[in-house]
Amino acid sequence: MKKTICVALGIVMLLAVFAGCKPHVVDHKPSIAVAERFYAALQLKSQEKVHTFFSPEFLAQYGNAWRNLLTGLAQKFGPVTEAKLVEAKSVPIDKVGCSLLRYQVRRGTLVTREIIILKPGTGTSPVIVGYEMIRLDTGQKIEAGVTVHE
Repeated sequence: MKKTICVALGIVMLLAVFAGCKPHVVDHKPSIAVAERFYAALQLKSQEKVHTFFSPEFLAQYGNAWRNLLTGLAQKFGPVTEAKLVEAKSVPIDKVGCSLLRYQVRRGTLVTREIIILKPGTGTSPVIVGYEMIRLDTGQKIEAGVTVHE
């Protein structure tokens, strides 16, 4: 009898713990489509179009600096020639399920690992709210907006 009560209490406690945890299930297809259009714009050196993929909050805080960074990379190394999706996973940002997309990107001789975090837009396509770029040759890292440290 005591064993049954202990097992029942254990199950109730587990249910209570897991009921409070809402897993964030995200369909990554819309975010991947946005990221593919973003990298296509970088291939075409379309800097003005590139900025339409970012959230207004990101642009308000990092717009000019990020524009200068992307323009400088294109001038020094050339446009994006390859962007390969390595990983897509869900991350919660402000209690909203978002997509974290990890890419390996080539610009001429420069190869970077880039993490883009996209949040569902309000009635629109997902928007970029976070960006991290790591040069694979030097390990230099730059990040802006929402980032996730694992």
